[in-house]
Amino acid sequence: MNNHQLRHVLHADAEGNLACLTWSSSQQLVLLESHGEVLMLDATYKVNNIRLPLFTLAVVDKNGHGQPVAHALLAREDEAHIQLFLRDVLAWNNRVENAVFCTDKDLAEINAVISVCPSAHLLLCRFHIMKAFTEELNKHPCSDGDAVLDVSMMHSYVYGCAYEMKLCIECMEIIFVIIMLLVITAQYDIKCPVRAPGQ
Repeated sequence: MNNHQLRHVLHADAEGNLACLTWSSSQQLVLLESHGEVLMLDATYKVNNIRLPLFTLAVVDKNGHGQPVAHALLAREDEAHIQLFLRDVLAWNNRVENAVFCTDKDLAEINAVISVCPSAHLLLCRFHIMKAFTEELNKHPCSDGDAVLDVSMMHSYVYGCAYEMKLCIECMEIIFVIIMLLVITAQYDIKCPVRAPGQ
């Protein structure tokens, strides 16, 4: 790694086995310094022949493109190993401590960020929110039209402007009340009497 001008840190466990290998190039560290207010943290699988998860920390550059600024191969995807990676990056740039971290819903990642960077702010990735919502929706029986409407409203809520979000929230509140009324009437077998006009 020294031949490629990479800064790196190698962590081993008590038996000498790899726990975490963190690395970054000098160009990546410049990007981290200049665009490190918002950091995206995620892992990729099955990209190496040693079957270790590859964690990447990325920023969004001035052109709106995601750029990796640090990588780590971890022995395990638990909070302790992710903390090793984050501590290495924090040692290279202490501004990371106050950054906004965007992660998926992985609790090990979230807890590692909270532990290493307690002043940081956490956001969940919009893509992963939509993916989780769609997967959860698919677990419950509903008509295709309702599913499309629900996904469409959630998409507007996650990706929309403030006005669209307000409308979406109002629609979701109404739909929630209707669903609750349907559940209650079905649970207690309540019949709604039909009255003829004028009665």
